[in-house]
Amino acid sequence: MDKLLYTTYDQDKVNDLQEILGELNLDIEVIGLSSIDYAPQKSYSEETFLNNARNTAHRLAEYTKLPTLSESSGLSVDYLFNLLEILPYHHNGQDDKARLLGYLGGVPSEKRTASYYTTFAFSWPGQEDNDIVSSGRISGVIAKYPFGNDRFVWNQMLAMMNERYQNNKALPFFRQVQAELSA
Repeated sequence: MDKLLYTTYDQDKVNDLQEILGELNLDIEVIGLSSIDYAPQKSYSEETFLNNARNTAHRLAEYTKLPTLSESSGLSVDYLFNLLEILPYHHNGQDDKARLLGYLGGVPSEKRTASYYTTFAFSWPGQEDNDIVSSGRISGVIAKYPFGNDRFVWNQMLAMMNERYQNNKALPFFRQVQAELSA
């Protein structure tokens, strides 16, 4: 059985990917960073999620000699970026949620727009020029308080835009966070 390194310590993410590959009848064992002794740190030093994902995938593919999938994601809040020059940042626990709500205290809903970005990079050892990359984003507004039940904090914070009202200035936002959306 071939192995694939997924650069996460979150065993639920490893299990989710393993399940997807199994449904595709791919005989690949997914392992996470907890299976790697003395694994190099993930990259968070670059200015883009793409570069963070690629750098992490390259370093860990070379270190382990395994094909490697890396993900880099974070929240970009327009108000914070435009007024305070705070760049998108990665989730670092419950403190981030409180800090974000503190920054946005008193800011009206129409100015709480944000996007959650994620980028995946797949790399083979010694083949940095052959990466496979996929990126995406979900946009909405930051809720005034977290709600929903989800292990990912940003899913409790980002209220999704309702396509039906997306261009209606009177009712611009749908009050449902990612954590409440059904799959």
